[in-house]
Amino acid sequence: MTHILCLGFGFCAAELSKTLEEKGWKISATTRDAEKAAALKAQNINALLWTDKGVWTDKGVWTDRGIGEILPDDITHILISAPPANSPVDSGDVFLAHFAAQSLPPLPQLKWLGYLSTTSVYGNKEGALVDEDTAAAPTSTRGQRRVLAEQGWLNWGQTRQVPTYIFRLAGIYGAGRNALARVQAGTAQRIYKEGQLFSRIHVADIAQILYASMRGVAPHKTRLYNICDDMPAPPQDVIAYAAQTLGLALPALINYDEADLSVMAKSFYTENKRVDNQRIKDELGVRLLYANYKIGLDDIFQKGDF
Repeated sequence: MTHILCLGFGFCAAELSKTLEEKGWKISATTRDAEKAAALKAQNINALLWTDKGVWTDKGVWTDRGIGEILPDDITHILISAPPANSPVDSGDVFLAHFAAQSLPPLPQLKWLGYLSTTSVYGNKEGALVDEDTAAAPTSTRGQRRVLAEQGWLNWGQTRQVPTYIFRLAGIYGAGRNALARVQAGTAQRIYKEGQLFSRIHVADIAQILYASMRGVAPHKTRLYNICDDMPAPPQDVIAYAAQTLGLALPALINYDEADLSVMAKSFYTENKRVDNQRIKDELGVRLLYANYKIGLDDIFQKGDF
């Protein structure tokens, strides 16, 4: 049986699991929360509760009795979807630090390793186009952590002789997590910054891209893939389209310098780039379900999933 281990089980892993369950895959997933573990088990997912086995301390140290005690030995695929911890940059990835530090079972059936990264690793390109051959040049601590994690997992996969793939994701949206929901809730801001563009990707497209890679269609044993749709767009345009779709008044246009944004939100506006996605089409045979945000939002609206 094909068996995936999801290190972290958030928005993307949950969407992917729908496809894998339909295909008869066995699914295991880690969580630190006992209630979430119970919910996962109710969904026929083998939940691995790490709170009793390991703790990521505020000093950036794992303490545990050994991950090998809880890892199934029939794992064929591993997906790492959790972000690096908010600890010092040199700590890298939470799971990687643990995997590298401990003796693991042989995992003789492991044949695919995927890491969900972010396009923030490219840094600020002032609106220029980037592709997978563009050198990583992160300008944020978040991006720096991601580069370290990417390289760490590539090294781990090479040591284990496991095909390893890095997926650099643009801004993710989907049912329950989208501009329609924010506009309807009255929390959306239509922020203007001259020339600013963001790339996006529907979570259902992330799932189909990952599954295409897992099926072994990739021509390379190690590869980077940009995951985004075909139309980077100014953020204020997306909010305006959502408001128009809902038949609600447009939120006031606010200049970036005057916007009330969190530190995290502001950091996104310091990076401006267009992201090329041709490689997923050429090498994985992907045809996007939602080639741009308008198609994606229209579908969410019609299904009432916002």
